[in-house]
Amino acid sequence: MDISGSMCVTQAIQGKHKLKGDNLFAMNKDLRKFGDGSDQFFSAADKNKTYVSRLQCVQAAIDQQIKNMASGAPERKVGIVTFNNEVEVIGDAQKDPQKINGDHLMDYQWLEDNGKAQGGERLNEKVGDSKQKLI
Repeated sequence: MDISGSMCVTQAIQGKHKLKGDNLFAMNKDLRKFGDGSDQFFSAADKNKTYVSRLQCVQAAIDQQIKNMASGAPERKVGIVTFNNEVEVIGDAQKDPQKINGDHLMDYQWLEDNGKAQGGERLNEKVGDSKQKLI
């Protein structure tokens, strides 16, 4: 199985970093109950590294962009759309997301019409007001 394109592939970076989506720090206390208290690393050089996934990089980038826009251009309207095996229209996060899947994904006219309608419905709040829900 080739997972080279997967969002879960990690890369080691120097230093200890707290990243969005990293639950290891929160779970650390619970995880230590099952060990003897020692650190287990292949070498001392591996001790001061943080392993970062592609997904964490994307999450951190989106988080930072939303924060930057909220402080630099708070009147701007921002919406999020995610893509995987289906499309999820989140918009400004003031309503439940709309999931698009199945035959709709192949119907260009439906997608265009729906996109226009969703833009009117889901892009009402300014990023200064919707920042917390978007993040």
